[in-house]
Amino acid sequence: MPSIHLRPGKPTAYLDTSTLSYAFRGGHEAFRNPKEPQAFRDLFRLVERISRQSNLCISTMHIVELAHGREDAVRAMFSWLDSLDLVWMYSYDKVQAREDENALQRVVGAEPHAPVDPFAPSMLAAFARSRLDLLDSLSEAITSSSPILALAEAARMRGRKAEHGLIRRMVRRFYYDRHLDPTTLRMSADEKQSVVERKRREELERASRSAWEELRKLDLPDFHAKYRRHPNPEGAFADFVFANPTALPSFYVSERFATSLVEVMGNRKPGGKGAEQLTSAFYDFAHASIGAAYCDVFTCDSDAAKWLGDAPERIGRERPIVFAGNEQRILEAVRELERRCFP
Repeated sequence: MPSIHLRPGKPTAYLDTSTLSYAFRGGHEAFRNPKEPQAFRDLFRLVERISRQSNLCISTMHIVELAHGREDAVRAMFSWLDSLDLVWMYSYDKVQAREDENALQRVVGAEPHAPVDPFAPSMLAAFARSRLDLLDSLSEAITSSSPILALAEAARMRGRKAEHGLIRRMVRRFYYDRHLDPTTLRMSADEKQSVVERKRREELERASRSAWEELRKLDLPDFHAKYRRHPNPEGAFADFVFANPTALPSFYVSERFATSLVEVMGNRKPGGKGAEQLTSAFYDFAHASIGAAYCDVFTCDSDAAKWLGDAPERIGRERPIVFAGNEQRILEAVRELERRCFP
């Protein structure tokens, strides 16, 4: 899978897993249902063109999602991806850590030592020190004739229990908070909002401490001195984020997405069909937290678009392109994707 650096002046396009799957099936008849939209063929040709002439972005989460399914389809899918020019992106947790470090330096009056760069120089760099723990090390992938297939096989063996289990636990928690917890049921709307704000501040202060722990390892004497002189860097960091919610794009998008998703979770009965339909929500969250935050073009399904709301527009991006619905709607989405990638 060729890894490329950004093509200067060209739009960046992050297609979610569903969109890439539609494109793959559009170009591989053996894996396409005859009843699927013919527009998938147009999408296949367009994705290949974006890869060659623009910036087609991909992340570790694509690999985790795409690794599951019929083995022949998975291998064919990754063989196709292996033929494309791809721009790799770091996972959302890495990007948000860099956002925190950048913001903390500004908060104490220091010049950030480096800009936040969500784009990785290679696939291996994107996977390095990943929380996904797909391999004990990347040495196996590096020595493989097809590193992407080695990582996909590791992802398939790993399974998706961690992500699906996380969503199920969250559904149970928020359903209990919303409908069963006697403490929550006695609280007014203002009291509930106060609790939410307090937890947000605590989360931001923890993020500030984590950023300090990383930055203190670097040779940044000006920042270190200003940080130690500051009377309350953790509180100032939280105040900065509250006052400038769009200053940390990935954090902002992920928080808006999560807030909407929590509302949905709170009304899905644990173990029910509606709750099980949310098991893929973690992947949607991970894709949106980098794709919608940092790329010129982001595609997703209708649920993810609804959970995102106007967050992309608030940080200067366009709304996502939704790939869902009948033949006409898919064709319209393909045309909009082409318009944005080749203005």
